[in-house]
Amino acid sequence: MKTKIIYLFLICLLMISISSWADSFENNALDLIQKYKNLQPAPVHNETGNWNNIMHSNRVDPMVNCMPYYYSWVGREITIWGNVHWGDDETGTYEWDVDGTIYSGTVTDARYIAVSHTFNTGGLKTATLTVTDGLGNIDVDQVSINVIPIVDKQQRINAAIEDGLRWLYLNQYATGYWYTTGEYGVGTTGLAVLAFEENGHHGNNDLDEDIYAETVQLGLDWIVNSNGTTIAIGTQPAGDPDTDGDGIGVYFSGSVYANGIACLAVAAGDQPDKIIETGALAGMTYYEAMEDAMNGIAWNQTDDPSAGRGGWRYNTYYDNYGSSDNSAVQWPVLALHAIEENTNDLPFHDPIIAPSWVADELQLWLEYSVCDNGSFGYTYGNYWPNNAKTVSGMASHYYLETAQTADVIQNALDYLDIHWTDPSYDGSWYAEMFYGNYYALYGLKKAMEFYDITTFGTGPRDWYEDVSDYLLDDPSYGQYVDGNWPNGANWFTFTHGTTAVSVLVLTRGVVTLQPVAVIRSSSLPQPTDTPITFSGQESYHQDIEEFITTWEWDFDA
Repeated sequence: MKTKIIYLFLICLLMISISSWADSFENNALDLIQKYKNLQPAPVHNETGNWNNIMHSNRVDPMVNCMPYYYSWVGREITIWGNVHWGDDETGTYEWDVDGTIYSGTVTDARYIAVSHTFNTGGLKTATLTVTDGLGNIDVDQVSINVIPIVDKQQRINAAIEDGLRWLYLNQYATGYWYTTGEYGVGTTGLAVLAFEENGHHGNNDLDEDIYAETVQLGLDWIVNSNGTTIAIGTQPAGDPDTDGDGIGVYFSGSVYANGIACLAVAAGDQPDKIIETGALAGMTYYEAMEDAMNGIAWNQTDDPSAGRGGWRYNTYYDNYGSSDNSAVQWPVLALHAIEENTNDLPFHDPIIAPSWVADELQLWLEYSVCDNGSFGYTYGNYWPNNAKTVSGMASHYYLETAQTADVIQNALDYLDIHWTDPSYDGSWYAEMFYGNYYALYGLKKAMEFYDITTFGTGPRDWYEDVSDYLLDDPSYGQYVDGNWPNGANWFTFTHGTTAVSVLVLTRGVVTLQPVAVIRSSSLPQPTDTPITFSGQESYHQDIEEFITTWEWDFDA
């Protein structure tokens, strides 16, 4: 009897210990998250490179490039800039002719030959940069600047994007990366490269036509050559991930987050046949690297039925991490979508498609992690939901081809509508979208973009109008004059990351510039039954090359 009592006591003690350990483990994990949530990881620079070695052309004479087409308005001081790749001589002078105003001097920084200028009239302006080297060789380039008479929000957005790209250009290291090396470097560099790519700047563009082409290719080379890694993969419980049968997967970071971002940048690179020249992936093409990256993501999917089967979490080099969370899941899902989307119509290449069982497994995870209130939880349903995880769940459902009309999407939109302006999750340290969480803003943009949602909820709520107002003008998290955005409150706590994300969130693809009606009257107010003169002659088209062809007055008589 005494022995049984001792055994019973030991069993109870063991159960209490396990429960206590589990609670302690969860609390410690949350403590660590809170401890590091606002820390800006100290930059590590293995090899920053030297821009002087890069700013050379393969020509005898210099090669001059101007900034991209720019947007501004009357009375605003702007920066007009260009660069020069030197030929046989590395010294010289510049002259800017800005709509008849001349600025000149000695070139002190080949990457950034900049002047400030204010246009006092509207119209399509031109700025011409001429560089003469020490041997008398000359090259010239020109940029157009769209100056509208009255400040317009779309014009402000266009200018904000260009100013952000310029800041990223100026803050890249010569070896190709942004901010730091390691996990944060891969993620930040992937976001920066993607910001340029989504605005039409690709590494294989003509260097003499696109001032950012070199910037993009340097970033891609650093991601692929310096960070590309292979790993042996094999059949998983759900199926075989190895679609090309070579027995390997590829990843660019041991972090699921950073790796997914890097895949987005490489997949959008528009260079499927480019051969990787150095590093572990040397000899592969971008297309082959992307197929193996997709295979690696499939192999990495969690298959433990007791701990978040069908999702992903933290590290890329396990075939089964053992758990999943919706903060991490969106990045491999976004990568899978980007790889499939960008290889769908390639000439001479088959589309890269993940095995069907990957989507089947993901469906299990989404069903497991959805919450009763329509949101999505962290590691399981009804646990630590917020806007960031909810838009992650929406994006994942889009990959599964879940219809926008489905209850799970409509319920998620209802949750977002209710919690749209929440400062944080239940008053905790975790900031929400409009309080410095740029990470959540990117997830929101992707989910809304996927489902082509303009408005939703009560009002209705125009998500892009709210987000763009915030990124342009918020006193704490709006854009700085230099073009960058402030450090964030969570995850993207450093300006290189927040700037790249903000450009991506503001970028909507092709935006058609519209005519703007301007009504003026110099005879207001007037008594009843007195004629009033109105004029619309100050109306204009945002696109200087278009014209207002018809007009109509509609008075409420």
